[in-house]
Amino acid sequence: GYNSIASSGKILETNTENLLRMVSYCENEVDCRRFLQLVHLGEKFDSTNCKKTCDNCSSSKTLIDKDVTLIARQLVQLVKLTVERFSSAHIVEVYRGSLNQAVKKNRHDSLHLHGAGKHLSKSEASRILHYLVTQDILEEVVKKSDVYGSVSSLLK
Repeated sequence: GYNSIASSGKILETNTENLLRMVSYCENEVDCRRFLQLVHLGEKFDSTNCKKTCDNCSSSKTLIDKDVTLIARQLVQLVKLTVERFSSAHIVEVYRGSLNQAVKKNRHDSLHLHGAGKHLSKSEASRILHYLVTQDILEEVVKKSDVYGSVSSLLK
C-alpha cells in the first residue's frame, strides 16, 4: 500500500544521499582520509595525528585555496538557462566557450555565460560542477533510452 511506497521512496532518498557522500569522499583530494572516516563514524580525530599515513596527507601536491562561489553560481545559472536538459559535459563545454556542433545547434553560443569559464581547465570546471551535484545543489538524472538501451544523464 501507501506506506510501502512512501518507505521505499525514503529508502531510495537515503541511499542516494549515502552514494553522493561516498562519491564526495572518493573525489576529495584535500582532507585527511582518517579524519573523514572517523568523523563519519562519530569520533573526533585531529588530522595532524595522521602523520601522513593516508593518500591525501602524504601527497606532495601543492594546493591552493580558491573561492569558486561565483563560478558555482554561474554553472547553476547555466543549467537553468539550458532548461535543465543537458549533460554535465555539455554544460562544461558551453561554460568554457566551446563552439562545437552541439553548442551551436542548441544556440548555446549566444548565452551570456558562454565562455564565462574559459579561464578554467575542463577538469576544474567538471570538478566544480560535480561538487554541486554531490552537495545536492544540482541533480543528475540518469535516463535509459528505450530504443538502444543507452544511458545518458542530464543536470537539473
